[in-house]
Amino acid sequence: MRRLFRTTRALWMRFDKENPPNESPTNDAKDSAPPVRFTPLTETMKPKAVSLDFTPFPLPKYDTALGFGPVRLTNIPDIEKTRERMRQPPAPRPNPPRTLVEVAPPVEEGFLQPADLFDDGLAAPRRPIPSAPDAGLDLQGYEVAPRFPAVDRLECRRSVGDLLAQFANRPQREARTATVWDFASSLPRRSNADLTRMFYELGGLFTPHGRGLQFPMIKVVKYGRPYFVSSSLLQAFWGLLEAATETFTLEQPERLCQSPPLFLQLLHFLALVKVFEPNLWFSPNPTMIQNRADYSHPRGVNRSVSHQRTGEDLFDYMMSLLLMVDEPQLPNNDRGSSFLDRFSFEQLLDLLGGLAAVMPDGRPEGKVVNAILQNLIKRWENQHNEVRSLDEVRNLERLYLILNLMNIKCNGILCALLEGGGENEEEKLMKSLGRCAFPAISLRLHPSLGQTNSDAVRGPDFFASVSREKSAEVLRRAVVELRRSLLFAHKTQNKALLLSLAESGMELLMVLPDKDEAVRVARAEGLDHLLLENIPGLEIVKERIQLEEGERIPDVVENLHDLQPFLSKADLEYSPRYLTQYQGKFVHPIRTLLSDLIFVNSIDNVLLLHSSIVEKSVSPLISTIHQRGRSGKDLLLITTSCLRALEVELRYSEGEKRHNFYKRALEAIGYELEQGRAILVPFTEELLLHDARTYCDEDLILWTLAAFFARELPLVKVLTLISRTSLASRPYHYLKGEHSPLSAGEEDLYRQNVPLLQALRSKELRAVTRSAVVQAPVRDRPTAMFYRVNPSRRRFLYRRDKALFDKYHVVARNISPGFSQGALASDLRGLGFYTPDHPQVPYTPLPRILQKHLSA
Repeated sequence: MRRLFRTTRALWMRFDKENPPNESPTNDAKDSAPPVRFTPLTETMKPKAVSLDFTPFPLPKYDTALGFGPVRLTNIPDIEKTRERMRQPPAPRPNPPRTLVEVAPPVEEGFLQPADLFDDGLAAPRRPIPSAPDAGLDLQGYEVAPRFPAVDRLECRRSVGDLLAQFANRPQREARTATVWDFASSLPRRSNADLTRMFYELGGLFTPHGRGLQFPMIKVVKYGRPYFVSSSLLQAFWGLLEAATETFTLEQPERLCQSPPLFLQLLHFLALVKVFEPNLWFSPNPTMIQNRADYSHPRGVNRSVSHQRTGEDLFDYMMSLLLMVDEPQLPNNDRGSSFLDRFSFEQLLDLLGGLAAVMPDGRPEGKVVNAILQNLIKRWENQHNEVRSLDEVRNLERLYLILNLMNIKCNGILCALLEGGGENEEEKLMKSLGRCAFPAISLRLHPSLGQTNSDAVRGPDFFASVSREKSAEVLRRAVVELRRSLLFAHKTQNKALLLSLAESGMELLMVLPDKDEAVRVARAEGLDHLLLENIPGLEIVKERIQLEEGERIPDVVENLHDLQPFLSKADLEYSPRYLTQYQGKFVHPIRTLLSDLIFVNSIDNVLLLHSSIVEKSVSPLISTIHQRGRSGKDLLLITTSCLRALEVELRYSEGEKRHNFYKRALEAIGYELEQGRAILVPFTEELLLHDARTYCDEDLILWTLAAFFARELPLVKVLTLISRTSLASRPYHYLKGEHSPLSAGEEDLYRQNVPLLQALRSKELRAVTRSAVVQAPVRDRPTAMFYRVNPSRRRFLYRRDKALFDKYHVVARNISPGFSQGALASDLRGLGFYTPDHPQVPYTPLPRILQKHLSA
């Protein structure tokens, strides 16, 4: 131990190029200091002294021979500014002034001027902006931050109209990202009216049935299963939500209390971006299982995804505002005024709808809903529980629809809308309805709004919501009201009301317990051709269905649940109608499923059409019609629900490209129906085929028909033309409800007394139904240029310089410096936008620069 200490104490080191110290202990070779060899740093490893005309990152590297490099864009403002600086002799940067003078810049219209923008607890005046090399530059709506030396950031002072015009006119991802970041950075300075308009316009980017903040994503196939990376627009909207949370909950918590329209618009914006369903943001289609943002593994924490909680604090604060009640000002008031008293009746309905839409299951918190309903009851009590105008009746119908969507029963509102007609009838109706969770209230209509007034009819909201009732008495009275409303719409020739009543009447007639009564009402009101009224491309089909209605459905179809005896007997007597006369011409009759049942039974394959097949391209439908429609062995089957879904997408789809898809699809379907090569299932036949008391949309009708063919026409092979990304493509996974209980057995498909929709979970339906694999789409042959080129050869051309970069790996050496991914397509320099972390010189159009030169 002593020897080790002695050697350690005697050991000392010296560097080369330095003399040993004078107090060296001895000159012995053993005790002399060993040399430590080192290499001094080269000049490239040391920090450089940058000149005043140094070119920062967004520009390419400056070279004396090439200038700024092979830049293919012209009129890039920062390059021009740098060239202008380089022509002039460099001037020394002046020091900031030492005197602090309070400068109050002018505030643009629409901005708020707070008393002190930076409240640090000190009354510090605003500092002037130190002069910079670009101090004389016109920033065009941006200004340097008031604390410039410490905070090097530009502040957006542009108006809301200017930013919204940029958002609409420049739909590129980078430009819209910059606009949203501008909104996020200037939220505290905007007025309430501007914020309401901003959230309304930004919400127009999303659809109610959309996928929220899911923007076009990059598919990464680097590893086994591909995953998707979201774009920068998602980060910008995240920043907007975080800025709204910070502004409305911490910085200015009184803003939402002052403006109910702003409160409502913010709530609807949260619902449109699906703030509580982040899994939709990261999944390109609803059937994907990767990129789940709300999933945790049962054996532990799932580390491959992140739980997004954006907007939760803001929503909780908004809910606390709705529950806030002030102290009573007068002693006789048992309850003080609440925040809900500032809303009108229509705004309260919008509030209920927004609360139902923002939650994933459509059921908001019970305390908040109860507070809103108590406020409504207090308002009704002030007018003696009487509804006095048609506008109030329409609001009452809308309230009844919203409550039904939340699964909240209200017998008082239903009895008022159905008009009991006497004490005995009222008691009978209330007894059939049973108990409800809504607070007991007895509303009544004004006598002028009774059945004696022909204008006082129920609207489509009422019939769409009353179809969820189970009481036979309620449904009977609702059918009477439906026929009154249809008669009123025919008399007034209100086409919009007529079509909406027909659509909501579909839902009501579907849930009737007596299918024969439902079919009788549908035929009497002419719903078969009325539902095809407004669909483009089917005008001739609608007229011919109306003309051929008497001879279409025969009386031989008595029992749809046991068709084999009828088919075996009628097959010998079957004489098909090949031609019929229309406008002086002999044409093929419009084929429907039940009128041509024997012909359908002789077909090999039936292709059931779903509207999702046209979502990305119309080629699968055209290929099916071209390749299989003329074979004589295959038949295309189209339901009325599918046509209605296609028409809705045609009316309300975003983008001209998708609009043309649905327009071409409806034209092709109409032509095939006119030629007799496709089968139509009118609404009356949907009523006959579907399970009674069960509402069916397009998805459920398609699988009802699939089960019908598998049970009654087993020799016909069923193919479904449906997109793989649609939820209806996997009914045993996604179509869960009253019609498909978990207790369904494997033999339910072949039991006559079991409803057809209950067979969705049986293995037999999966076995007998196939998803049609459409062959190569019918297209023009590819261009001759670059044809027959092996794409794998390109890799070797790209990698022939691999040996040159074995020591220093250059990242993306094939992309021009200063560009984002995608090179010239995603140029970040000339767009002229501002982000808080990367302020840039604004973009100046070429005509404005030429005008300045000409004027000079």
